[in-house]
Amino acid sequence: MAITLEVMQLVERGSQPVQIREYIDSWYGKWGPATNTPLPPLQLPKEKIRGGTNG
Repeated sequence: MAITLEVMQLVERGSQPVQIREYIDSWYGKWGPATNTPLPPLQLPKEKIRGGTNG
């Protein structure tokens, strides 16, 4: 749950998905390897980041 809260804060500060992923992987990588999940897009449209309803 801590990761989710951190991600929410980073999104509110305007961080892009790739930046957030890099931060999470580097910080939490101390405790184990990252999961084998696809990398996020380089940038999301603002309406997606701010909780828009398009899709």
